[in-house]
Amino acid sequence: LPDHCFKSRVRQLKKLYQTLSIYKYKNTIITTIKIKYKEKNMEFYIFAVLALLAGIVYGLLIGIIPAAGATTGLVALFPFIVTLKSVDPYLAVIFIVAVVAASTTGDTFTSVLLGIPGANSSAATMVDGFPLAQQGKATYALSAAVTVSTVNGLFWGSLTFLLLPWYYDFIILPPVQGGVGQAELFILCLLAFVTVGFVS
Repeated sequence: LPDHCFKSRVRQLKKLYQTLSIYKYKNTIITTIKIKYKEKNMEFYIFAVLALLAGIVYGLLIGIIPAAGATTGLVALFPFIVTLKSVDPYLAVIFIVAVVAASTTGDTFTSVLLGIPGANSSAATMVDGFPLAQQGKATYALSAAVTVSTVNGLFWGSLTFLLLPWYYDFIILPPVQGGVGQAELFILCLLAFVTVGFVS
């Protein structure tokens, strides 16, 4: 054989040997990838639970402060959310949702026990709950408020996530394709502001 043919044949044999070696160890490679994927998934779940617990504790502390509310808690978190987002954006979302949900539940304690609404949303809880606390039925008022908050949060949260794909299409797509459109959304927001101004 000429020299260049011999070299090309050697290259072909090397490629064939590498292919056979990879095929021979294919199961080992796939198993290693699966183990690494499971380890990464487990690590994410651990961090997700930690972010959830931290968000719940922080949200309850913010909710207990009179007149603070979820908005104040989120504004105070803005410098730290960037750090959490750089690690994993999903962890930031889990943390923020936990803060908002826990702070709206923590508002109940100041509304019922002190007669000071923790946020605007807990004003109605204060109207009904504070007189019950003065009658010695604070436990009844707190348990009713927390139970209703949990049931409503689970129901409407699940419904929101189930309808999210259709809601996304409805908001984003133009009117020709069955959506609302940006101009219509602007007019709807303007109508909401005018209505609030007229009612107040």
